[in-house]
Amino acid sequence: MHDWGRWGIVVAAGLGALVLVERPTLAKKPAGAEPAATERDLGALARDDVNRLAARLNLPLFWRADQDSDGAVDPDEVVGLLFYPTQGEWVAEGAFTPAFLDAYDRMVALAAEVEILGPDGPRRQALRDLYSGDGLQPLTLDRAEIVTAVLVPPASSLASASAPSSATACSMVSGR
Repeated sequence: MHDWGRWGIVVAAGLGALVLVERPTLAKKPAGAEPAATERDLGALARDDVNRLAARLNLPLFWRADQDSDGAVDPDEVVGLLFYPTQGEWVAEGAFTPAFLDAYDRMVALAAEVEILGPDGPRRQALRDLYSGDGLQPLTLDRAEIVTAVLVPPASSLASASAPSSATACSMVSGR
């Protein structure tokens, strides 16, 4: 089931090893440098997903239309919700605010999936659905299932100063 091509970060486990695969979208920046909003990857989530996840996070934010059909949210496509004081919270002077970029990264994290291996073979499910909310049975896994990978979509945070400049970086950490 290892179709990991569209994911920004993949954390996979197996037989005493942990494999981290990163696919950052931008070149390495100097330490401490924050990418400009125009350089950040804001196409990790579809419009419907942004609106659904914003509601789930109780964010008064709405992506009204992908006016330029580029699949990425743009400042002129975002509005605050009626009856919420959001003027200047998401967009200021034609650019996204740090509050919007933080909210977008939280939405991307909610869009992560887990790869699960069980007796019936591998399957995927949303990370947010992995937890049941039940203190006695906190995970939705069956007894014979194990999480083998966590798949996080590419996000603006992957373009941070710590991201390697290579197209793919792999590191293995021994389980011992």
